Amino acid sequence: MAMLQKPLDELPPFASYLNFELFKTDANSYLVKINYNGKSITIPGCNAKICTLKQFMKIADHTQGVLAK
Repeated sequence: MAMLQKPLDELPPFASYLNFELFKTDANSYLVKINYNGKSITIPGCNAKICTLKQFMKIADHTQGVLAK
């Protein structure tokens, strides 16, 4: 959750879940949506609760580089 810029203030409840959904919109286009315990999470860098896969991959790649430092 910290990587999504949504750090938790307390321990997650028992049986919590983080769900990444991938939707195909046409032959070459996909969307990503993230839910935490049934609530949509705004994806940083997309400024929305749904992000294109291409945007999400750029954000994930950037985040990986930041965490490695």
